[in-house]
Amino acid sequence: MHNKSRSTKVGRRVRSRMGATLGVGVASVLVLAGVSLVGVLPASAATLSFNNLPTSVTVGSGNTFGFNVTAPTSAVVTVSSSCDAQPTANLTETSVSGSATFGGVYLETAGTSCTLTATDASGDTGATTTFGFAVSPGAPSNVVFTTLPTTEGAWGAALPTFAVSVEDTYGNVETSSNAGYNDSIAITSSCVLSGTPITVGAVNGVATFANDVVITSGTQCTLTAATSGLASATSASISMVSDTPALLAFTTEPSGTPTVGVVLAPFAVSVEASNGGVSNYADLITLTSSCKLAGTTTATSNSGVATFSDLIVDSSGACYLAATDSSRTLATASSSLVEVLPGYPTHLAFVTAPPTTVNGIGTALATFEVAVEDVYGNIDSTVTGSTDTIVLSSSCGLGGTTTEAATAGAATFSNVSFSGTGSCVLTATDTSRTLTVATATTSVGVPQAALSITTATGYLDAPLALVTKGGSGTGAVTYTVANGTATGCAIASGALKATTAGTCTVTATKAAAAPYAAATTTKIITIVSAPRALRLVGVLTIGRRARVSITGYNFSGRPRAISNVAGFSAVVTRDTGKVLGLTITVKASATRPGVKTMTLIFANGKRSSFKYSLH
Repeated sequence: MHNKSRSTKVGRRVRSRMGATLGVGVASVLVLAGVSLVGVLPASAATLSFNNLPTSVTVGSGNTFGFNVTAPTSAVVTVSSSCDAQPTANLTETSVSGSATFGGVYLETAGTSCTLTATDASGDTGATTTFGFAVSPGAPSNVVFTTLPTTEGAWGAALPTFAVSVEDTYGNVETSSNAGYNDSIAITSSCVLSGTPITVGAVNGVATFANDVVITSGTQCTLTAATSGLASATSASISMVSDTPALLAFTTEPSGTPTVGVVLAPFAVSVEASNGGVSNYADLITLTSSCKLAGTTTATSNSGVATFSDLIVDSSGACYLAATDSSRTLATASSSLVEVLPGYPTHLAFVTAPPTTVNGIGTALATFEVAVEDVYGNIDSTVTGSTDTIVLSSSCGLGGTTTEAATAGAATFSNVSFSGTGSCVLTATDTSRTLTVATATTSVGVPQAALSITTATGYLDAPLALVTKGGSGTGAVTYTVANGTATGCAIASGALKATTAGTCTVTATKAAAAPYAAATTTKIITIVSAPRALRLVGVLTIGRRARVSITGYNFSGRPRAISNVAGFSAVVTRDTGKVLGLTITVKASATRPGVKTMTLIFANGKRSSFKYSLH
């Protein structure tokens, strides 16, 4: 209700003017709004009681009423109302011949259970109060924003719920059966609305606008509420901004310290406008993280807010959640830091595995680690199991240190060796609690003879067959390759290819075969373009021997030189890769002078031809 001055309320404003005297002990009945109301107690010489109460009451100075209170002669009687309960809202009269008479009384506050209370100033006769009675509102005079609209909003987004009431001049809402209680209230605006006007019917004098009003343009906007025949009401200014989505934000952050495998408490991501207001869009929001996520990782925003209620994190450690809008291009939002705790330990695991082969008994294995993990594979680094004792065993027998205490959930073994040969299974057991053991297999055997790759250089336009020598036993040889300076290094059917010239690093492995362990070797192989001859440097004359040079690139293996000339013979005397030195003889009378063709034939079958002049 409005804060109104009650300077015109019961008591100080209006004093009783009537002087009628009624007999003591007369019961009075008040019938208001269909309810019979009776004075509290039968009167007696030593008590107070109300008489001649009106049969109906309506608020307002135009609806005065009178009554009298039986009281001892000369008693000073004060009457107050529960509907107008301010200290100044009292009436005071002196009893004459057993009755205090009050007139010109009116009330300003409507209600379903108003009471009048009479009090004897002397205190000898106590006080009496009428039963509650209904006080009806006055005639409707205006509409009022009783629940105010928001002061900030965004274009296209419904304003939060607000209410408008139909009231009389004293601020009483016109409740059921009173004039105006079901009036239709229309909302207009100084800005552009989506749908104008927007109308809602009042219920018991109150029209509630729940997500009904949408402003589509304007910056400082007011709303006006109106109904036919009554004074309208205008809201305070509402600051509006564009509702176009500009960013995502975690409006409710995920739990800061969840446990792996446990559903996180619900949290929300909102699609926001540039001022931080929620945009009224139904976008698809997707969550990602450096942590392993399970459960539902996508949600569609409802009125701009996407709620995630069953997300699970299956990996432990510190991480953030990233929210991405899959419906439009917006900057990714990052959550606050989430510290995920591991679950209860269930098993051991080789997080750094021991080598798969070792060459001989007593050879120290490369350092490896065994970790205490939960069911999701998270190391129990800070909780149960983080300092457990881990013991190694094997059917092949072990040497070195086979017992270690875990640190932050992982035990490190650095000088373990096998005392037998064959396919040796290494078993890790937790002696601090019953967990599933971890196993790894290492092939322990006699070292093979040295293995080497004999292939040296290949060409881009032809696969290079790989060849090894050495090794021991019957194990098959397999190859792997990695790019060096070349790109696209690949092996197929034991042959090497690349997409650009350069180097490829090839590793050959000869598998273990009893009693031998596996053997490996690595070689850098150069892949070049096919050899090409460019031109002859020097003079060739029919019937003479001459020393000449041929320039080009990727020469190798002192190629053979031929020509389309009878009586032609050539011997390669040197090969720098870019220059060939040759001694060439052309027999006399074997041909005529002119431009001829010479071809170089390389050891791998490659050919390169060029033109030269024969004199």
